[in-house]
Amino acid sequence: VAGTLLLYPNYIDPTSGQLCNAETVVSLLERAKLQQSTAQTPLLTWKQRLYRCYRNLLIGSH
Repeated sequence: VAGTLLLYPNYIDPTSGQLCNAETVVSLLERAKLQQSTAQTPLLTWKQRLYRCYRNLLIGSH
């Protein structure tokens, strides 16, 4: 089964609509996952970073 999934280009690129191989699909999925995870993580302000730094120094990280 794995050979069939890798050898035949039965995957469709969502951006171009063209057939593509399994490696391209995996890279597209990785890129989408990375973009989704960075979009959900809010950027910390400098005050929050400074507070966390002091907290970790004084109390220690758990």
